Amino acid sequence: METRLIIGPGLRPAPPPALHAAHCLVIGGWTVVELSGEIDCAAAGSVEWKLSGAIGPHCADLLVDLSEVTFLDAAGLHVLERAHARARALGGGLRLVCPPGPARDRIRVLSGERRLPVFADLGSAMAAGAPPHRGPGLRRNA
Repeated sequence: METRLIIGPGLRPAPPPALHAAHCLVIGGWTVVELSGEIDCAAAGSVEWKLSGAIGPHCADLLVDLSEVTFLDAAGLHVLERAHARARALGGGLRLVCPPGPARDRIRVLSGERRLPVFADLGSAMAAGAPPHRGPGLRRNA
């Protein structure tokens, strides 16, 4: 006997998680959070959780690498802006690493790149100025 899954109106399989990965590194005093996938309202909570965990009194300088982000909406940008405000309140700051493409276009449309400094690659973001809080050379956090 063959069993078939029939999906009727209003019944759909659950979509895959929007945020595919988030990794955190510390490089030369900067905390680097690498994000991939989609940063939309479905992923905003997990992105906020990851960024909140990365910012602290001894680690207030954050680089958020959006190089592998395929989509960014207003909810995702709002999370990034809140993380920037938290980092600044602790004497640090947040810089976005986002090469030209759809995610950078959304940042430009939604905020005009006024609120958050945006760089094309990690090297240029780090070269734009040293973070005020110097940390260890390279450490990988889960």
